Amino acid sequence: MASDDCGCRARQEWLNGQVPGLGDAVAEVAEPIKKEMDKMPEILRPDMKSLVWLAIGAVVVPLVLKKL
Repeated sequence: MASDDCGCRARQEWLNGQVPGLGDAVAEVAEPIKKEMDKMPEILRPDMKSLVWLAIGAVVVPLVLKKL
């Protein structure tokens, strides 16, 4: 078993054993979903500018509000 193998091939073969062609159909639907899930962390990663503004808002704004 390869280190990047999630056990998908074994499940696909098991499903094909239960209902011929079912594992292949599930793999056909699941493969594009898996590829998109691999991209998600990259998309959701915030950039540094937004993190700086978040820190400024969390620290500076309460200090300014206390002085008012």
